[in-house]
Amino acid sequence: MAPTTTNSWSITGTSKENWDSLEFKKDVPLPQLGDYDVLVQIEAVSLNFRDLAIPKGLYPFPVSFPRVPASHRARLAVGPKVTQLAEGDNICTLFNQHHQSNPITPLASKALKPGDVVLTQGTGGVSLSAIQFAVAAGATVIATTSSAAKGEQLKKLGAHHVINYKETPNWGEVAKGLTPGGAGADHIIEDQPTLLDALANICTIRGLFVGSKQQFDEMNQAIDANKIKPVVDQQIFGFEEVKEAYQYQWDQKHFGKVVVKI
Repeated sequence: MAPTTTNSWSITGTSKENWDSLEFKKDVPLPQLGDYDVLVQIEAVSLNFRDLAIPKGLYPFPVSFPRVPASHRARLAVGPKVTQLAEGDNICTLFNQHHQSNPITPLASKALKPGDVVLTQGTGGVSLSAIQFAVAAGATVIATTSSAAKGEQLKKLGAHHVINYKETPNWGEVAKGLTPGGAGADHIIEDQPTLLDALANICTIRGLFVGSKQQFDEMNQAIDANKIKPVVDQQIFGFEEVKEAYQYQWDQKHFGKVVVKI
């Protein structure tokens, strides 16, 4: 039996001073489930910087309000006449669904391979996942962080070199010196230069909007084969503590994904 109401958070606008634009409501009506609809039972959500940027008014793209917060979710799916999913399936979704179409074959020269050098910055979910994938692929990982304690955690994940960027202002030069022949990293995760910096250093900038469904499936196979587990911060927030979770990540107290349990 599908539920008819749910408790909900929504973003009603922007505010640079606080998180008051996040609004909590109880017993919000749910639309009736159609024959080809899927209803998802949300068990937990994790935060991205995007989630913080929108209510702070820092998101660079147009947004409309109200908007449901959180980008990543862990789920259970149900649906009466859906063919590719069955009731009880574990699924995951993204805020962008373009990966559902067109198989994309990346250029072989750009694919991560053994012996490559990967530079990760910070201890957010993307960087930590990148470390795990890079280690599984046989790459060398150089990781940067702001504290010795986080540095030790990065080493436990498999990072070969850790640089504290607060203690090492010229961390970029140090990182480059750790690469074969001082040539620099093959892949850099989490940060990007300004357009002027890129032009001054004759960099080629390429963008990939999102991978294909085929790549998404293959990624999940790699996750299972290498027993990769997401790194979740030790502080788990309750559903009514969403504002506290936002502030916790804003203050950069986290290591890994900040999770709100439903």
